Amino acid sequence: MDGKTLFEARTILGLSIIEAAARLSVARQTYSRYENGDPIPKPKLEMARKFVLDAEEKENKIDKILNSSDPQTIFTEFVEELKGMRKDYRELKVLLMDFMDKSSTESKINQISDSQLGLLHKTVESIVQELEENKKADSKKSASRK
Repeated sequence: MDGKTLFEARTILGLSIIEAAARLSVARQTYSRYENGDPIPKPKLEMARKFVLDAEEKENKIDKILNSSDPQTIFTEFVEELKGMRKDYRELKVLLMDFMDKSSTESKINQISDSQLGLLHKTVESIVQELEENKKADSKKSASRK
């Protein structure tokens, strides 16, 4: 597994380096070295593989949602994806709390939380906009058939 693969997985999952490091239970600097090409030790390799698989699974779900032509299916799948993201967010927050120094943890977690919520908000807006565009296109097609 190379650093580029880790970077791409982290990007797909929408995680900061600190969040990704917490998922692998390593320091931020250590994770950064992995992304820059340092070898991942065997004890961490399985965690890194799971991390990459999680990213691939998320990417496949998003592709499936966006390739659906039925607005109801898109919306239902999107809501399920949001529920999963919320669960992942809670688990990640627990990992971060355990991993980081307790005295400065709350402010760091709030910064991370804000960035994740911002990303989630942008994703929601994008999908809602796409749904509205699909609905308008469907309405135009229906009107032109009549």
